[in-house]
Amino acid sequence: VARRLGTELVVQRYVDDPLLWDGKKFDLRLYVLVASMQPLRLYLYLQGYARLAPLNYTTAHGTNRTLDRKVHITNRSQHNKKTGRCAKTLDDLQKALFHGVAGRKAWKVLWGRIEELLRR
Repeated sequence: VARRLGTELVVQRYVDDPLLWDGKKFDLRLYVLVASMQPLRLYLYLQGYARLAPLNYTTAHGTNRTLDRKVHITNRSQHNKKTGRCAKTLDDLQKALFHGVAGRKAWKVLWGRIEELLRR
C-alpha cells in the first residue's frame, strides 16, 4: 500500500503473523548516516533500539478502538514512558529472541538483510 505525501512515498506491508517480543509487536529504530551521495557512502549505527507496542498482540477485535490500535502501534508517544517498557536495546532483543547457535545465525542473517536493503 502506498500513500503519496507531497513528492515522497510511504510504503508498508501488514505482517499477519509478526514476530513478538514478550507478546508485543515491535519494530527496530536504526540510524543511518549518509556521508556522500556521489559515490554513495552510508554508515549504519549498530546501537539502535526496538520499540514495543504498549499492549500484547491479539487478532481479536474489541469494542474499544483505542486499545485495538495499541496492539499495533510502536510509536513511543503512545506509551507511558515511565514504565520503561516502550523501548529496549538491540542487545536485549538479541538476548531474548536470538539466543543459541541458531539464534546467532538468524541475527547475522537479519543484519545482512538490513545491509542489503541499504545497498539498494
